[in-house]
Amino acid sequence: MLGVEENRRKVGEIIDQRVAEVKPNLPYDFKNGIIFQDVINEYDINQVFVYSVSDEGVDIVLNYISKNQLIQDSKAADAYKLAVKHGINSVYRYYHNNELLKEIRIEPQDY
Repeated sequence: MLGVEENRRKVGEIIDQRVAEVKPNLPYDFKNGIIFQDVINEYDINQVFVYSVSDEGVDIVLNYISKNQLIQDSKAADAYKLAVKHGINSVYRYYHNNELLKEIRIEPQDY
């Protein structure tokens, strides 16, 4: 069985690999006022998705993007399986005018 530190390191490596795969495709403009700006490894346990939101996208983020909706989207795309298998948290941060507008945290057991 892996020790806590070794497990954390392994999870961090998995997150780093995902970050390396996604970053070349960023920024990604969803054409609705939301731009996927960055993905980062936070503390070797969180994969953090960072979005920039224009005035046009504020209503979408505040009223339509929810934890349940993100979970459903992840399940539909099978994107959650790696997070569940390795105990990775997914954190979605939406910034408007450089201020945090909304943060949604999904832990493996939420799926």
